Amino acid sequence: RGQDIGYFADPEIQTMFTIATIQPYKDYPDTAENRKKGFIERLGTRILNRRLATLARKADADFISAGAAYEFSQDSADIMGISVSSRPENWKKAVAVIDQELRKALKYGFTEAELKEQLANSKKALEVAVQTSDTRRTGALASGILGAFAAENVYSTPAATLARYNSYADDITVEQVWDEFKKQWKGVDKPLLYLQTSEILEEPEQEILQAYQDSQAVEVQADKVKDLGKFAYTDFGTPGKVVNETHIDDVDADLIVFENNVRLNFKKTDFEKDTIRISVKVGDGSLSMPRKDGALSILASNMMSAGGLKAHSVDDLQKLMAGKAVGAGFGIGTKTFSISGSTVPSNLDDEFNLLMAMLIAPGYRDEAVARYHKYIESWYPTLDSTPGGVASRDVPRLVRSGDLRYGIPNEDELLSADPQEVKTWINSQLKDGPIEITVVGDIDKDVIIKQVARTFGTLDKRKTAHGEYPAMTKLKFPEKRRKIVTLNHSGDQNRALVQVFWKAPDGSDRLRNRRLNVLRRVFANRLTDVIREEEGLAYSPSAGVTGSHIFKGYGYMSASAGLKPGKAALMLVKLEQIATDLSRGNITEDEYTRAIKPILENLNNSLENNGYWMSILSDAQSDKRGLESFRTRDTQYKSMKLEDIKPLAAEIFKRENAYRVQILPKK
Repeated sequence: RGQDIGYFADPEIQTMFTIATIQPYKDYPDTAENRKKGFIERLGTRILNRRLATLARKADADFISAGAAYEFSQDSADIMGISVSSRPENWKKAVAVIDQELRKALKYGFTEAELKEQLANSKKALEVAVQTSDTRRTGALASGILGAFAAENVYSTPAATLARYNSYADDITVEQVWDEFKKQWKGVDKPLLYLQTSEILEEPEQEILQAYQDSQAVEVQADKVKDLGKFAYTDFGTPGKVVNETHIDDVDADLIVFENNVRLNFKKTDFEKDTIRISVKVGDGSLSMPRKDGALSILASNMMSAGGLKAHSVDDLQKLMAGKAVGAGFGIGTKTFSISGSTVPSNLDDEFNLLMAMLIAPGYRDEAVARYHKYIESWYPTLDSTPGGVASRDVPRLVRSGDLRYGIPNEDELLSADPQEVKTWINSQLKDGPIEITVVGDIDKDVIIKQVARTFGTLDKRKTAHGEYPAMTKLKFPEKRRKIVTLNHSGDQNRALVQVFWKAPDGSDRLRNRRLNVLRRVFANRLTDVIREEEGLAYSPSAGVTGSHIFKGYGYMSASAGLKPGKAALMLVKLEQIATDLSRGNITEDEYTRAIKPILENLNNSLENNGYWMSILSDAQSDKRGLESFRTRDTQYKSMKLEDIKPLAAEIFKRENAYRVQILPKK
């Protein structure tokens, strides 16, 4: 197919430019040789995407993200495309990035180091799949088999896949990868060019072609190879000593305390073979913010996730950890920060080194802030283009009486958040805040104790108690409001959203929480039966419940449904009728059974789930709410009766408790 140009403009969409080439469709039978060929073809695209990701993280990048991919239209065409997203005013610069990076790969190929990184990552993933294959979940296994059947492929075991890979991986050369890459992009000299943007172009085809030709006139040069050295954080000082160790029989877990007050909760399991989950909780979370400021929290999350370490950028870390099953993410919870990841026994040293480095040497890099700003400037103007976007921006704050920590601040507030203030806040918490580490998985206790001793055990003495933040733990549900709150979106005129919130108890009482959970399920099923099946007002109405022991006196039950604007008024009426009916105790035994049966059936299954045990043990030496939850769960659910939830329904679903929101299209 020859060159063609496409253009679409809409004020509510993010800017994206695509260069593509189309070739006749080729049908490859699922054979071992064709799988090898397909793997080699994908390597070139993976390396190109790796380069683009590196460029996107730079502080001076003129684009937000970019990537290349292969697609096919069954029995019709093979499509290779490369796309880039940017701010509207930068689309021409973004065109130059993907055009020149693509031409660079086509002209100079790839390096040995780039190929080794991709091969190492592939091999490690396959090895981990083999190690964990004996404990695969039934659902994942069934999905894999059905997926292979639907694609007319042979389902392969992880061991067979690894064996095939090992038979040819060492023979793959950069020349082979380069040759296949060039074949895939055959015809790109006459590409398909497509721009979608919020910017109005007077002569779009001419401007798009000119931007592309201007980039084509630039001669590309091969990249210089950078020596990364070694990971900088491996020696942390004298290992700490254990001063107390307790075994909890009913959960078969160990609670360990080090002399510097670092606490370790450990449980050995065989539910996921050779898999180890690790969570490090530290400090006082978002409660410790200098003030109620949603923009500061959002910037902090972005800086911590994309800021790397003092000695290594995120991109460098990916290269240094190539071929290793390691990873670490930083989270900002209400009461604690968390640094968490998972690994396998052979990479345990590397995982703990990385977790420790994130605690003692966060990078707070300028490129993370620059990338955040570019994303906000591109994304925020599109936020009101859907009812869901408006809801996420405004409603969480509305149902908390204007608390500035919730919802999404305006664009100016997001862009004016101070990186230095983030650094000061987070550092104050990481420096000496309480640390509670939880490890669950297929590993021996003594091995984990040694890992914690040589890393977190070397720290100076930590605090043992969390701080008190009385002003930050206050939330208030809106006072009685009979008038419907109407918000507007600027997108599809046929889309609307209705949400209703009823004031409910907080989450401080465990038994009441479980009754609320069952009531929510009763409510959700009633919504499906009435709103979708009987009335046909919305296809997927949902129900939720929110409450926490941290925010005393605050909680709500909610209903949400996307629908056509003309049905919004009737939807509000029906939701009120359903709520009134429930408040009068009109809940059948069958409805109650439908709600609680899945919970009861999952009680035993959850005991063979590492994620469940991580949640139970994560505060075993501080709040101990997880242990309380485990010890009371089965008895409370199994003894629960229909009559136990009716009083809650009467308390919650009062008409005067309802806070009603409708999000309609702008006229």
